[in-house]
Formats: sequence, C-alpha cells, structure tokens
Amino acid sequence: MDEELILPIKSKIDPQFERQLRLFLQQAESKMPNVSEAELLRAAAGRREDQRLVAEYVIGMLWLSWRFDRANQMLDSALAVASAYMSSADYLNLVQKVSLLKNLPLFSVPRHERQTLTDLLQEARLVVYLKTGRLS
Repeated sequence: MDEELILPIKSKIDPQFERQLRLFLQQAESKMPNVSEAELLRAAAGRREDQRLVAEYVIGMLWLSWRFDRANQMLDSALAVASAYMSSADYLNLVQKVSLLKNLPLFSVPRHERQTLTDLLQEARLVVYLKTGRLS
C-alpha cells in the first residue's frame, strides 16, 4: 500500500475517513479507480477541506500512476488549498514533486499496469533531462 500518498497535513484525519482512504488505496493496487469511485472518496471526506485535500491528492496521484489524463486536474485542485493545511517545508516539497511529475505524458485511456511513485519520479526526471539537458 502507498503510505506516501497520504499527505502529512497539520490536523488529524477522522478515523472513519482514514479507513475509507486505506480501502481505496488497497483496491487501487490492482485496478485504477474510476471517476465514480473517486467521487465516492471525495464524498467520504465530508465538508472538511483538509480531508478533501487528502482525498483529491490521493486520487490525483493514483490516476497519475495509471497515466490517466484527469490526474492533473485533481492535483491542481489539491495544490490550490494545500498550503493552508501543511507545513511550509512539506508544501514546498509537494509542489516540487507535482511540478516534476507534470512532465509525464498522460492518456485518456489508462495503462494496463500501475507504476510506483519511485518509477514515476525517475521517469519524470529523465523526461526533463531529455527536454532541457539538465538534471532536475
């Protein structure tokens, strides 16, 4: 399971939402979550903006790991509010990581196999190097 996909926010997440989140991550190991399943996770976050941030980030990163083209929308939505709920160092690291990952090509039809975050970051660095001639 991808523990690194759960954002380190300042507030404590509701235990019931955390269970939903972990179940969502577990199910995403073998099959990409579709839009309806993603909306169910967002609904499980309730009205708490910090939990919606966590849900949107997890959905965006999972979709990115499957190379689904809706990933950037979800990540942009999460980044728009992330600074209010994270420490500044964590937020800056998050922005750097997401900016790097946005260099990856995404597709309207997801891949058949999910990539790990480590593989995605390595591939994104290679894409940036090939585009610019600089290591990121």
